[in-house]
Amino acid sequence: RKFIVGIGGSATNDGGVGMLEALGFSFLDEKGEKIPRGAHGLSLLSEIRCDTALPELRECEFHIACDVKNPLCGEFGASAVYGPQKGATPEMVKNMDAWLENYASLTEKSRGISAKHVEGAGAAGGLVTKDEENRARCLLLTTEPCDNVEVDKESPLYELLKEDEIAVNSLHHQCIKDLGKGL
Repeated sequence: RKFIVGIGGSATNDGGVGMLEALGFSFLDEKGEKIPRGAHGLSLLSEIRCDTALPELRECEFHIACDVKNPLCGEFGASAVYGPQKGATPEMVKNMDAWLENYASLTEKSRGISAKHVEGAGAAGGLVTKDEENRARCLLLTTEPCDNVEVDKESPLYELLKEDEIAVNSLHHQCIKDLGKGL
C-alpha cells in the first residue's frame, strides 16, 4: 500500500484533524471526549491519542508532495496567511493561531516533532511539517517526502508526457510545465 498525498489548497485550518480522525486518531478535550470538527475544535484539544489509529496504517507507505513554505504559526503562519482568504477576521486569525500552537505542542509530545515555526508546516491547515532535511512530513503519520512521482510507462500519462517521472515542486512551476507538455 503506497500513497502519494498532495498537500495544499485544502481550505482547512484544523491541523489535519479531520483527515487524521478518519484514519482512527483520537483528538480529545479535557474530559476525554472527542472534540468538535473544524478549527474551533482545536480550542478544546487537550490530548491526541495515536494508539487508536487504524492498524492497517502500519502496512502503508505515505509520500507527501508539498510546495508550501508557510510555517504553522505566527505572522506568516497558516492562520495569518490563509485564514483571511477564507473569510477569517483578525480576531479569528489570532484565535486560530493560538489553537494551532496548542496543537503543535501536543503533536510534539506525541511524536517528538516540533512544528510551530518550521517552514512548510502551514500546508493544508497544519497537516504537515518539515524534517531535519527540510522535507515535508505529516505530523502524525509515518511518511516519506516526495519530490518526484514515477509515471508507469504503460499509462496514458506516459504517452502524453513521454517521461517516466514528474517533478511535484510547483514552487518552480515544474509540475505545471511537465503536465502541460503536449496539451
